[in-house]
Amino acid sequence: MALECAVNLGIPNAIHSHGGAASPSDIVTRLGHCVPEHRRPHLPRLMRFLAGTGILAHDHHDSAAGGDGVYRLTPMSRLLVDDATFQITRYHVLAAHHLSEWFTTTMASASAVDETPFQMANGGMGPWEATRSDQRFNELFNAAMETDSRLALDFAIAGYGEALFGRISSLVDVAGGTGGAAKAIARAFPHVRCSVLDLPHVISSIQPQSSAETLVEYIPGDMMEYIPPADAVFLKYVMHGWSDEVCVKILTQCKKAICSHTPTAGEGGGKVIIMDIVVGSPCKKAMFEAQVSFDLLMMVATSGKERDEDEWRNIFMDAGFRRYEVKPLLGFMSIIELYP
Repeated sequence: MALECAVNLGIPNAIHSHGGAASPSDIVTRLGHCVPEHRRPHLPRLMRFLAGTGILAHDHHDSAAGGDGVYRLTPMSRLLVDDATFQITRYHVLAAHHLSEWFTTTMASASAVDETPFQMANGGMGPWEATRSDQRFNELFNAAMETDSRLALDFAIAGYGEALFGRISSLVDVAGGTGGAAKAIARAFPHVRCSVLDLPHVISSIQPQSSAETLVEYIPGDMMEYIPPADAVFLKYVMHGWSDEVCVKILTQCKKAICSHTPTAGEGGGKVIIMDIVVGSPCKKAMFEAQVSFDLLMMVATSGKERDEDEWRNIFMDAGFRRYEVKPLLGFMSIIELYP
């Protein structure tokens, strides 16, 4: 309740606009456009609760703020800021409030569409539909994914770059958005011809690249129907958004793409590279907590899930793949190399 209210009012954004720490009066001033004057005396009560539950931090001794101290963003509330790298939008926060309703709702029939909590909260609209109809959400989603891609690929290239990309000559980044991952790979491995496949409305929204940065080719299309041939198919944060049945369909298209293309880089070609979570790998408590938190987000927003290794293996076998290798990345993530 309080978290939903904080997001709707824009409290994390208000604190962020003051450098990540703001006094109660700063916050009231910032929210003045949406909070009537007679309601403003109640804001400190809400702020106190948010600090008491760890959503915000309260520094009582900040001399610059007078006697009321300052409120600071915590790692949790930074995720609620509009331009955060790993962002949780209000769409997702509101959807989480429908989780108990989702658990207790009976489907009208066996053939009925099983709505997610996200769809329940947003008039039947899922995340992918939201990117089509809400330009702001689409921009935030694409910006967050590109920033995340740069971060994750920096670590992947530093740790495994030569093994992953050194012996291939072409790669297609499936559902690659604005191309953050593909551009990072192309910069580090100029010999790899990189392309990005995504839905037409995503590709059409991408700003033209400068002549000095024409690193990747953008291809509009649907991964469920066709994936362009390449030595390697790259899937970052794609599979966790879909059911097992759909994942098998996606991987079947991936297999066609790498098997219909004669690898030009020796034994390094002909593979699918998946960057996603393997629950329980590694199994440190903090990392496991991050993994299952992402799984809960998937349950709220999509028909997919975060999978353990056995669940991944079943999907791979059903799609006709026979060999894979898992490498740890960033503590809670993994890279999976998948071979026919």
